[in-house]
Amino acid sequence: MELRASKILVSGGGSGIGLAISQKLVSLGAQVTLCGRTEEKLRGAAEEIGPAAHWLVLDVRKIASFPAAVARAEELMGGLDGLVNSAGACAYTREWGKGMFEQTEEDWDRVMDTNAKAPFFLSRLVAEHMRERGIRGNILNVVSEAAFVPASASYGASKHALRALTAGLAREVIRDGIVVNGIAPGTTETDFVDIPYEIALHRQPIGRLGKPAEMAELAAFLMSREGENIVGQTVLSCGGSTI
Repeated sequence: MELRASKILVSGGGSGIGLAISQKLVSLGAQVTLCGRTEEKLRGAAEEIGPAAHWLVLDVRKIASFPAAVARAEELMGGLDGLVNSAGACAYTREWGKGMFEQTEEDWDRVMDTNAKAPFFLSRLVAEHMRERGIRGNILNVVSEAAFVPASASYGASKHALRALTAGLAREVIRDGIVVNGIAPGTTETDFVDIPYEIALHRQPIGRLGKPAEMAELAAFLMSREGENIVGQTVLSCGGSTI
């Protein structure tokens, strides 16, 4: 595959799906700047990927810090033509995400701010950056299978919002040459899945959890020239869980 973008900011790039996507993009010739809240995790991830990976500390719930972060990422990579919104949050109980009657206002705000508000404002900022410079790049959102089933609490609601924003932003910027899409992973083998393995596995008709590398392959295709005709879509990779 040939990527459309080669200098890519990845939120939540220090672990899980974000890290796997970053590794795949670098293997295809890109530079990445990983951002997240934990310096130690980011530094370790960047060292694992190699010299094409940079990092910066960014709390995605602090919208006012986005312009400085974008400017720093551009400085580190010598440009910026791509964004992956992979940072995510959930409110868990022992068995699964908190439902309608367990959710607190704090849970709601934390999850919505991370999963919906932050991707909107970061995407808008990066899209403005590309439009002003005539850059034909890519934005990719890591959504979730939760965006395809009814939502009764903040996680599902936030992912429905992100799926809708993916389509809406794509419509706004495709004529500028900016391709926006999303991937919708099912339950995947990452530290984000903080529930018993047996419960997670029960949700997967395929009989196993998804792998971060599988999500990374899909993400890379949607950011490639071969995937350029796919615009505004959120593509499921969930082992059949939504059926």
